[in-house]
Amino acid sequence: WSNSGLKGNAGLAEPYRTLLTELCDRHEPLAIHAHVFLGRYAITLYRVDRGWTEEHLLPLFDWQQNEWDASALWSGFLWTARFYPDLFMQFWSSFVACSGHYAELGAGGRQYIQLATLIAIERMDDFPSEDCATIFNSVPVEALPDALHWLENTIERMEEDHRAACVLDRVIPFFHDCWPKDRRHMTPKISEGLASLCLVSPTAFPAIWEACRYNIGRVYPLHSILLGLQQSGICRSSPREALDFLDKVCGGGDPCSGRMLGECLAELREAEPELGNTAVFARLTSLAS
Repeated sequence: WSNSGLKGNAGLAEPYRTLLTELCDRHEPLAIHAHVFLGRYAITLYRVDRGWTEEHLLPLFDWQQNEWDASALWSGFLWTARFYPDLFMQFWSSFVACSGHYAELGAGGRQYIQLATLIAIERMDDFPSEDCATIFNSVPVEALPDALHWLENTIERMEEDHRAACVLDRVIPFFHDCWPKDRRHMTPKISEGLASLCLVSPTAFPAIWEACRYNIGRVYPLHSILLGLQQSGICRSSPREALDFLDKVCGGGDPCSGRMLGECLAELREAEPELGNTAVFARLTSLAS
C-alpha cells in the first residue's frame, strides 16, 4: 500500500480502503499488530484521506474508548512519530492522556516525552501550556531527564545567538509554565539535567539560572557539569551567578572533581576578586582542596 503511489488528499483506493477499515474494526487482542501498523502510518493516512482517518482511525487513539487499541496505536505512532500539527489537533486530548499511561507506551515513552517537549516550547495556541503542564506533572519522574537531554541536544546544534534566543524565548517560558516545581522532581538526575541545560548558552545563563535555581539540588558526580562550566566561559562572563550555581550543585563527596572545581573558582575570582571573600567561596574552596 505505501508503495502504490500515494498522493495527498487523493483518498484511499480499493482494496486498501476496505482492508484498512476492517483492521480498524477489529478490537480483540489478536489485532494488536495490525493496530501498531495503523498507528505507524497515521500521518500518511491522514494526509491521503483525512475523512476516513477521522472516522475510523483517530477514535482508536482514545484511551477511554479501548485501552488495548490505544496502547497499540500509540506504540506504533511513536515508533516513527513526528510533529504534524493538523493531526495533533485532532487527537490532542488523547495525546495528553498518554501521560497517564506512560508505562503502556513501552519504548515509545522516550519519543513521547520528546514530542511533548517540542510542542511545549513551540508555544502554539492550539496546544495550551496548561495541557503541557499536565503532561509533565503526570509522567513518571524518571521520564523527565529525557526531556532535558532532548532540549540540550537540540540547542547545542544552534549557533550561540540562536541558542540564547531559544533559551530566553522558549526554554524559560516552558520552565515557568510547564515544568513541575515540587520537591519530588528534584532528583539527582533531574538536577544534573537542569544544571547541564543551564550551561548551553553563556549569554542566557543568568536568566535561565534565575528561572530554575530553586529546582536544582546537589549533583553527583560533578565532572561533566564542571567541565561544561569551564568550557562555556561562564565563570568569567557571569562570575556571581557561576558562584551561586556551584554552591547549589556542589555538595562534597566527589574528590575526583576537586581540581576542576578549584580551577572554576580561580576563574570567577579573577573576573570578580571580591567574590573570594565570601562564605560561599570559602566553603567551595574547602571542597576543592
